[in-house]
Amino acid sequence: MTLADNLRRHFPVVRHTAYLATSVRGAVPDLALEAMQKALAWEAEFGGGHPEYAQRLQQARARVREHLAALLCTRPDRIALTDGAAHAVQLVLHGLPLWPGDEVVVSDDVDAAVWLAVHLQRQRRGIVVRVVDGRLAPDDLVAAVNAMTGPRTRLVVTAHVSPATGQRQPVERLCEVAHAKQAFLLVDGRQGAGVDAVDVEAAGIDFYAVDGGTWLCGPEGVGALYVRRDAWSVLEPAFAGPSALAAPGAVQPYGGFWLAPNAARFDCAHAGLAAWTGWAEALRFLRAEAGWDFIRTRVRGLSGYLLDRLLSMDGVRVWTPREGRAGLVVFQTARLAPDAVAAACAARDVRVEVLPDAVRAATAMYNQEADIDRLVQALAEAGSLRGRDSASLHGHDGAAAAGAAAAGTAAAGTEAAHDLSSGARPGR
Repeated sequence: MTLADNLRRHFPVVRHTAYLATSVRGAVPDLALEAMQKALAWEAEFGGGHPEYAQRLQQARARVREHLAALLCTRPDRIALTDGAAHAVQLVLHGLPLWPGDEVVVSDDVDAAVWLAVHLQRQRRGIVVRVVDGRLAPDDLVAAVNAMTGPRTRLVVTAHVSPATGQRQPVERLCEVAHAKQAFLLVDGRQGAGVDAVDVEAAGIDFYAVDGGTWLCGPEGVGALYVRRDAWSVLEPAFAGPSALAAPGAVQPYGGFWLAPNAARFDCAHAGLAAWTGWAEALRFLRAEAGWDFIRTRVRGLSGYLLDRLLSMDGVRVWTPREGRAGLVVFQTARLAPDAVAAACAARDVRVEVLPDAVRAATAMYNQEADIDRLVQALAEAGSLRGRDSASLHGHDGAAAAGAAAAGTAAAGTEAAHDLSSGARPGR
């Protein structure tokens, strides 16, 4: 039995489903489920008020920080715990000192939850939101961000891996651009953490949001935020709870309080013992039994196989660039709308994700080539790919599609930015 097969057997969902929807919700390994059940059983017997509950919870959270620190190439004391990536993003946008007229530059391909957090700050604090086309090729994206940042820019927001195209964004170079303008960089790692390597310390990334429920195989409602050491004194705790204090009871009725001396001061996580125990075990499994290098190699190999299969079919347009890919493959078909494609796949026990104008498939390390073959077969049986329906949808390599989009946008120079200070929405 190969390592891939041995790991796959720990994920119940893939035993009956070609599960290509990790970008929405990752599969949870059986070892993590068992750890959660034991934690729930202990709590049911002894109660959450038992003195040992807080100790067990603290230990589980400490293990999560340790595993995430190893993944991101940082230290555990620079990891704050949250309810997910969207929550982590909100902690940054709520906690930074932003004033009317301050500018936030946002890549337009970030998750909808990120947009919501940004627009709330525009409404409440009068910031100016400037939008860059996240579908640009890496060099053009860096140039566009550089052109639109200035003395009033306080924050640049981008995805680690674009949820719209599957392209790995040049976060290290964007960090250099942001810092050159005295701005911070916030990276949404929802689609990148665990499947694409990033060294947050070496890159100088200020804030990196992690979601436990996608590629990191944890339960829903857990996440984290990496906060660079130099940003601790700038970012204010947006919300505060007992775990953010330097010690239990380190708050007084008349105004005195003492926050944790590290990134734990930004903790705002509401999940209980079972959830954190389960995620800690899932991270241990991924790190120790699979290994991050194996996972990244496996994911990239499977996404390459999916690209090859799709590009060999007439009537398909692939938006994901071959060289810049990670685990996501975004594509369109000529005859069927995205929701119809997803329905045809679901009827054959193939799970993919529907985007507004495309379909997204996520190849995780627990997938295998047979899952991708089932997806391709489902598309063929649905009759969406017979004949050469449209020259514009004929088997593009994603790099060519991305390059064409980049050429059209880059020619506009700084016009790639949209000023949203009046509340206008970007064209998609």
